Amino acid sequence: MNLLLIKPSELQNGSVVLDDDRANHIIKNIKSKNGDTLRAGVVNGEVVSATIMEIDKRSVTLKFKAEETAPTAPQISLILALPRPKAFRRILFGAVSCGVKDIHIINTWRVEKSYWNSPYLSSDKIESYCLEALSQAKDTIMPRVQFHRFFTSFIEEIIPNLPSHRLRYIAHPY
Repeated sequence: MNLLLIKPSELQNGSVVLDDDRANHIIKNIKSKNGDTLRAGVVNGEVVSATIMEIDKRSVTLKFKAEETAPTAPQISLILALPRPKAFRRILFGAVSCGVKDIHIINTWRVEKSYWNSPYLSSDKIESYCLEALSQAKDTIMPRVQFHRFFTSFIEEIIPNLPSHRLRYIAHPY
């Protein structure tokens, strides 16, 4: 974990109490003590300095101090056909780690219909994949991941509305 990510709803008066995997990581992996400082970020917000105010076997209390704004994202829109659901996680992690903030998953004739019902595509799972990738990339801005089940409507309605100043490439084996 390169950046400890905190959801805005978890903050109370500039501090947060963690009792989940993040606390476990701070206690067991980083082996932090009271008074230690960690780099943290508020999801869709700024990067902060987090000072450990209290630590015990199961929880960590942190106090935040603003440091800097979130990094600037590259102007890239990623459009890809829905891969196998297990591969989707790895692809999403890589894209988000590289700073891609606009991701479109589309249907094509080769995409198996059963993929669209996979639990790997639930909004909770996607959020957890993105948070993990953002933490590794030291980024706080959550990407926008959109699913388009109908190729024709995607081409006719979405493509024309993508920013025209972005370069557009198609990767195709032929």
